[in-house]
Amino acid sequence: MNNYRNQQTDIFNRLSGIAGIGQTAQGSAQTLGTQTAANIGQLGIGGASALGAGQINAANAMSGGLQGVGNAGFLYSMLRPQSSANPLSIGAPQDASSMIG
Repeated sequence: MNNYRNQQTDIFNRLSGIAGIGQTAQGSAQTLGTQTAANIGQLGIGGASALGAGQINAANAMSGGLQGVGNAGFLYSMLRPQSSANPLSIGAPQDASSMIG
């Protein structure tokens, strides 16, 4: 009887060890899946942030360019020769012919 009990305990211990290996492998796979999902999420967030920052920078560049064009037009109108008929009309066209060419 004692010999039979030792054999049964040996069989149980072997099967328990095999089950433990499966549990460890499943735990590792679960951890890997969780980390992969987190990394994919972070990459998506990083890509969206970069895209948004690029669009904001493009809008700022366009705004700065248009502001520069507006400032240049204002300065040009201020520096044009004044009409001799009305010296207070800063940047006003002298006559209709000056607007043509």
